[in-house]
Amino acid sequence: MLPSPREGEGAGFAQEDLDAAAEVLQLLPDPWTQGKLNATKLAPKLLQVMAEQGWPSITTVDRALLTKHLTKNPHKITNPYRLLGGDRIPNLPRYAVVAAQAGSASSGTAPDGMCPKHPQYRAGIRCVPCAIA
Repeated sequence: MLPSPREGEGAGFAQEDLDAAAEVLQLLPDPWTQGKLNATKLAPKLLQVMAEQGWPSITTVDRALLTKHLTKNPHKITNPYRLLGGDRIPNLPRYAVVAAQAGSASSGTAPDGMCPKHPQYRAGIRCVPCAIA
């Protein structure tokens, strides 16, 4: 008897990494925000593509940079889950290209004043996760 396709989901990734990837997907800005179930389903795919494209570990990646590439051009989005799973995650660019484009433009805060690691919070002491770390 063959194992079901779901039995192998997430195989090869640490639970901590899967949880962190799901968290990134759950914290995406509207309309991209994913619920727990969808984020859990997309997390292994995100980790796999990040590894293939040379991105840093999900626990050390600049989340603002990752979020920027996953959520670009949000106009007329009708099904963010399908678009993330079928296009945005599989087409994540090589990290070397992304890092070169970001270059020296990164000065510790995102251009909009948001925390680069936690884009849903303001930078500095207003970023609760950074403040308690």
